[in-house]
Amino acid sequence: MPKATFEDFVQEKFIGHELVNNPDARKIFDMLNDDANISKAIELTEAGQPALLASVDQIENFFEDNRDTTTFRLDEPRNCQLIGRMQKTILRAFGYQPVANKPMQTLYFHSAMTYKKS
Repeated sequence: MPKATFEDFVQEKFIGHELVNNPDARKIFDMLNDDANISKAIELTEAGQPALLASVDQIENFFEDNRDTTTFRLDEPRNCQLIGRMQKTILRAFGYQPVANKPMQTLYFHSAMTYKKS
């Protein structure tokens, strides 16, 4: 089954094409789209946990390490929502659909979706 691409994500409804050339948004997508993170996201969601937990530490560490130079800030709530949309695009390619938003207390994220195989 082919994986989703960053281009698939930016073509989604309500995303905005301004992200097409955003290098840090692309890096975060690539983190989420890493095979190990996809596998862990599916494992977590099958256990009823938010899929984003698989990569949230890596994403938040990337932001903290690049806070002064990043082109995609996590302290902007819309960007956190867009990361959730990235996760949705990635998991949809594997037949998963969002089911429920669950609390997830991390530095920048307060909740994230769980998914179910359709």
